[in-house]
Amino acid sequence: MLLPRTLLAVLCSLTFSTQAAPAGDLPLMPWPQQVTQPAGGGAFTLTPQFSLHITGDHLEGAEARWRASIARQTG
Repeated sequence: MLLPRTLLAVLCSLTFSTQAAPAGDLPLMPWPQQVTQPAGGGAFTLTPQFSLHITGDHLEGAEARWRASIARQTG
């Protein structure tokens, strides 16, 4: 009786994992709510005029942490 239940559990988990939606073309995690890319592709330049809109609970300082992370990664 244990073998059929185990087999059923394995088959169900494989079925659900194969139906997962693809993350998209951009290697971002977590996936942003909205991404707008230029028609011609190219680089994305962060200037002092860049603005970031973050909403939600417990996000005090999120923008400052994000900007510090970008500065560490890009110099």
